[in-house]
Amino acid sequence: MSSPTNEAVVEKQRLASPNKYMVIFLNDNVTPMEYVIQVLLAFYGKTTEEANDITVEVHEKGRSTLTHLSLRVSFTTILIFLNLSWLERHLKWQWRNIQKT
Repeated sequence: MSSPTNEAVVEKQRLASPNKYMVIFLNDNVTPMEYVIQVLLAFYGKTTEEANDITVEVHEKGRSTLTHLSLRVSFTTILIFLNLSWLERHLKWQWRNIQKT
């Protein structure tokens, strides 16, 4: 005994790919070039040569488009980067104060 409600109707739904957002590195007078290279190596999987090229481009042109990511991934990457950079500055500040005493 089979009823119409027991039969499953499977429909394939095509999902649109998420919008991509540019991740842009901007030049400033505070961040050392070595730190930018470390970030490119650690967070974006760039090779040393790619990281050097991007860093020089940021330094000379004032900016560089690094990659295109979904909104969630780009925000997550930026938040992790900001938290770690704050932690690194805070720890350096603490270490300097400990050394002064």
